[in-house]
Amino acid sequence: MAFLDLRQYLDVLESAGELHRIKSRVNWDSEIGAIAEEAIRRRAGALLFENIQDYQNTHGKKLLINTHESPKRMAMALGLPLDTPIMEIIKTCKQREKQLMKPRVVASGPCKEVIHMEGDVNLLEVPAPKLHSKDGGRYLQTYGGVVTKDPESDWTNVGIYRGMVHDATSMGFLWVPTQHWGIHGRKYKAMGKPMPMAVTIGAGALAAPTYYSYLPAGVCEYDLMGAFAQEPIELVRCETVDLLVPASSEIVLEGEMSLDPATFRKEGPFGEYPGYYTSVWAEPRPVFKVKCITHRKDPILQCQT
Repeated sequence: MAFLDLRQYLDVLESAGELHRIKSRVNWDSEIGAIAEEAIRRRAGALLFENIQDYQNTHGKKLLINTHESPKRMAMALGLPLDTPIMEIIKTCKQREKQLMKPRVVASGPCKEVIHMEGDVNLLEVPAPKLHSKDGGRYLQTYGGVVTKDPESDWTNVGIYRGMVHDATSMGFLWVPTQHWGIHGRKYKAMGKPMPMAVTIGAGALAAPTYYSYLPAGVCEYDLMGAFAQEPIELVRCETVDLLVPASSEIVLEGEMSLDPATFRKEGPFGEYPGYYTSVWAEPRPVFKVKCITHRKDPILQCQT
């Protein structure tokens, strides 16, 4: 089986010795990132931090990192035997992606267990880390899916784009006009409207590997996620925007992003996954105004260095 629920996947990883629960107190400011980088070098497995400074009495207390850094963990995400060779993993992905599978919409799901509407929204209740010492801020969004929809069709795009916390209700995003969500954004900008947007975090073992896969314009990543899982994924409607997100998500952020340069705020820099900074200064970038947060009870923030 493939794991469309992140917590089921973590149970299996832990039973195989591929997950370590960190109960010692750690600091969200650079320490988590340093430990995660060293764990990768030591091939130490995924890490679930359960005791984060300043986050003992908040809605979000846990942070998960390093979930897909080995063939073993990727094989398990696909429901394959632990010792599956890497070339067989690649072949499996290539075979499964040939049979895209449409998702199904359900009435509700675990991501609706707790709902914070406008006035009760506080991004600072989630332990967003500053992963690298030269980062421009705390990055809550590094491994979730940013969901946008083409205003002229039914095409939904879900991709991994970095997001930095500005304050309790807003985040700065690195928006590139040539990317698929950039195509959507250009259309909203031409219409003089902000772009409806959602961020889904922790939607199962196959979510992130799907979101960073390449798909042609017009094809939705949810279809590929179903193909990898070999079963349709379940989606629920957002509370405040006309978008769909995986029902099993740990955390969902809903709101709008303005593409008007007059509303931009400085975002970055950020240490990218290949191990370098594309720039060492902050630049004015679009702001995502969060109007609603839904999450599971005791939600897990999934990140990536």
